Amino acid sequence: MNYKDIVQKTRSYRRFDGRKTIPRKELVDLVDLSRITSSGTNRQYLKYMAFSKDSSEGTTLCNHVFQNIKWAGYLTDWDGPVEEEQPTGYIVLLRDTSLFESMTIDEGIAAQTILMGATDKGFGGCFIGSFNKGKIEEALDLSAISGGPFQIALIIALGYPVENVVLEDIGTNGITSSPDNIKYYRDQKNTHHVPKRTLSQVLL
Repeated sequence: MNYKDIVQKTRSYRRFDGRKTIPRKELVDLVDLSRITSSGTNRQYLKYMAFSKDSSEGTTLCNHVFQNIKWAGYLTDWDGPVEEEQPTGYIVLLRDTSLFESMTIDEGIAAQTILMGATDKGFGGCFIGSFNKGKIEEALDLSAISGGPFQIALIIALGYPVENVVLEDIGTNGITSSPDNIKYYRDQKNTHHVPKRTLSQVLL
């Protein structure tokens, strides 16, 4: 894939093939890719945890995280992927507050680098910002890790997508040009539609 193909195919996927497990090594490779990206004032305060269903311990962590995250705020009638479509791996971005306490642009740079790297490897994922912080911190036993203290900045769910995501220009296909008409939705065939502002709407 060329760069534009990777950008276009790097979408938020929320349904995966639960039979195909991503090896943890692949997740570690994504962390290594993220590690070398730009960092504001080069503080490099982000740390990472990666786990996959390729081991019993990883499966336990994956299941615990899944039970404590929320999916797709706009899809109010959907409770998240069924068991056979759940993610098979996660990368958790952590802030090492001994280095820096506030959120910066670093989270976005690191997370998008990971997601684009996943696309290049043939799988995909979704950023999870809504989760039960206390339950997940307890499961990851963050207080026992030397350094820190650590705060969860973002969770990235990963797997091999089984859903079709379609980008649609706002102002076409029945999507009005209202500034509020940005909500993604699923049709009767379970295709996931994502409205996007056109180039003429964003280029001033």
